[in-house]
Amino acid sequence: MFIVFEGIDGTGKTTLINNLKKYFCENENINIFTTREPGGKNCPAAEKIRSLIFEFDNLSIVTELFLFLASRIEHVKDVILPNLNQKIIFCDRYYFSTIAYQSSKNITSDFINEINVKALELFNEPKLVYPNITFFLIPKSDQDLYKIMERKSHVKENRMDEKDFEFYHEVNENYKKIIKKYNNPNNFISLDPLLNESELLEQAKKIIKKMIKNENI
Repeated sequence: MFIVFEGIDGTGKTTLINNLKKYFCENENINIFTTREPGGKNCPAAEKIRSLIFEFDNLSIVTELFLFLASRIEHVKDVILPNLNQKIIFCDRYYFSTIAYQSSKNITSDFINEINVKALELFNEPKLVYPNITFFLIPKSDQDLYKIMERKSHVKENRMDEKDFEFYHEVNENYKKIIKKYNNPNNFISLDPLLNESELLEQAKKIIKKMIKNENI
């Protein structure tokens, strides 16, 4: 089972993943494999590409796009596919992040989606690996987005943390467009990132437990 968590920086994706992993390990005796993009657990090539992405602040949008894609190819090849049938995978970001962050007037969401599929076909994987569930942690309004920005203002891990409100507003709007355009009510789940940790955990674990039961895991 492959479960992805999406949203702008500061929405609490990583905290939710860690809380869910702890819950399922301690209460359900289910081990969770966690990974992330760009980069990937036990994937040195993808992590090296990640470091290049965040090292330089003047990369063109095209260069960024293909670096993210290169990292994803290595991640899918070396991490996602080998673990897909044996484990439950929680992934912090996946290809919808690339659409949300790299979409612009010159690079459309359709183009980004197409090259993701085509690139994976080149190493004989017939199609993009789609998540069983994608959780979107999306601020509903500008006011909510300001609160998220304020919450993350003290965190400066990489150059993306220096981006301003206008940048994250555009990314958040792109996420809303993604949900509307690619919406699948069976595996697209929107969560309110302003809920407290326990409320988010309760909502997410209920959905995951139901899917685990249906899949007989």
